[in-house]
This record gives sequence, C-alpha cells and structure tokens, in this order.
Amino acid sequence: MSLENFNQLKAKFTEQEKHVIAIQSELTKNGNILQALKNELDEMIQRQKNKLAETGELSADEYVELKQKDAGYKARIEYYQALNTELEEKLYQAKDALYLMREKLKQDRGEYLYQQANAMLETLFNDKQAELAQIYGYLAQSKRIEPSYLIGETQQKAVMRYLFEQFEKRINTESKLDEILTLSSPVLADFCPKSPTQKHLESFNQNPKGFAALFQNLQ
Repeated sequence: MSLENFNQLKAKFTEQEKHVIAIQSELTKNGNILQALKNELDEMIQRQKNKLAETGELSADEYVELKQKDAGYKARIEYYQALNTELEEKLYQAKDALYLMREKLKQDRGEYLYQQANAMLETLFNDKQAELAQIYGYLAQSKRIEPSYLIGETQQKAVMRYLFEQFEKRINTESKLDEILTLSSPVLADFCPKSPTQKHLESFNQNPKGFAALFQNLQ
C-alpha cells in the first residue's frame, strides 16, 4: 500500500461522506416540510373550531370544504412521512457504505504505517549502527546493569532492557498522524451498523414501508 493509493481511496471516502451529508440535508428539509404541514392542519382545524364557537353555525359547503382540506393535508402528511422513511433507509445504507469504506481504509492505512515505520527503523539502525553497537558495548562493560537472575535474565537481555527503558522515556507517544492519514468523520459519530442477526431478522419482515405502504393504503 503506497501513500498515493491510500489517497485515491480516501478521495472516494470523502465523496461518499459528501453523499451522506446531502441525504442528511434532504432528510432535515423533509422533516421541516412535514412539521409545517402538521402545523398548518392544526391551525386550520383550530380556526374552524373558533369560528364555530363564535357563530354556532356550520354550513354543508363549509363542512365539505373543511373535509377536503383535511384530506388534502393528511394525504400530503402521509406522503412526506413515507418519504421520510425512504430517506432514513437511504441514509442508513449510505452511512453503512461509508463505515465499511472506513474500516477497509483503516486496514490499508495500518499496512502503510507498518511498512513506513519498519523502513524508518531500518534507516535509523543502518545510519546509527556503529553508535548503537558502541553504546551497547559501553553499557555491557560498565558492569552497572545487573541482570535479574530470578527470571534467568542474561547480561545481554539486561542491557537490552535498559536500552528499551531509555527509548521509552524519550519517545513522544502523543504524536498525531498527519491530517492526510486521518479517517475521522462526524457523520459516523453516532452510527452503529446493524449486526448480521438484525439484518437476518429484518429480511423476514415483509411489511411494506415508505412509498410501498402508501400504495397499499390506496387498495
């Protein structure tokens, strides 16, 4: 895995992320329309109730008109509720695809980082081979590093342990990845993919949803 290949895959990840955001925006817009329709319906009914309370009269034509408007609003509300269901499923599928892409990218990134780290270690050891050998020799001959005979530690192992301890003290373990290698996505912050069991159970649910449910209601 090269950095170039990783960047190509991440570009696709970014495009999918934009697709998710677009669906989220569409879902929010649809929710606003749905709420506005519900508010308008409530207001219309309340106006008619207030009028009836004031006049105590309601003609046949007024009632027919009211019923038609009520049916119209309810039909639109049913439509946008169905659209909401369709968009929610569409959003889940888009997020699930993004999640799977990120998991694959994490594996590819891990391979790249492992290769890079080992290449850098090889360069470090090759460039500093003489100095490292000299450091080891000095420590081994200093007789200041005592092996732990209780665990059967040799002098060589004791020196290596000491060297590891020195590296551990001096290496910055809080270093962050370059921005180009990060894979965080706000749209996946609260996403929980369905388990295989959930998907299996849902496959048996034959109840129509979304637009399919609308047409069933017309029958």
